[in-house]
Amino acid sequence: MGTDHSAILWIVTVIVATLVLLVAYRMIKLRSVGNLVAVRRLPAKGLHGWRHGVVRYNDRCLKYYKLRSLSPRPDNKVGRGDIVVSSRRELTDKEKGFIDPTMRVLTVSVGERSYEVAMTFRGETALTSWLESAPSKRRSMVNDEPIAKMTGKMRLGRTP
Repeated sequence: MGTDHSAILWIVTVIVATLVLLVAYRMIKLRSVGNLVAVRRLPAKGLHGWRHGVVRYNDRCLKYYKLRSLSPRPDNKVGRGDIVVSSRRELTDKEKGFIDPTMRVLTVSVGERSYEVAMTFRGETALTSWLESAPSKRRSMVNDEPIAKMTGKMRLGRTP
């Protein structure tokens, strides 16, 4: 009977240690390479719906990771060309109670859905720059390789 309890205790210990490592990995990895945010879907009533997380960008999409999640994968991915920032506002006094008071709130549309995203000035600047520097959809459809071959010039990042 004693060996059954020690085996169960060992299994529980391994499971708990694994969960702690996953949480630690996610927190350390994401906080070091992303922008801290608080996000909520609109319409929202009062202070409800805010979720803290981290956003990361790559050349094609924004990835949102909830801080209270164990998955190594993003909780949401949004295409770069699908994001529209429509307005900005300061945090309310009540929001400053649980969101970093240095953050501002952006209203963001993704297709038919709207969100509020609270982020720091640096995060807002990064998001705005990332959105504005995206190649236009028209430009990304153009195949300039034949012209480049004729002129002997290739766009940056491409090899012949």
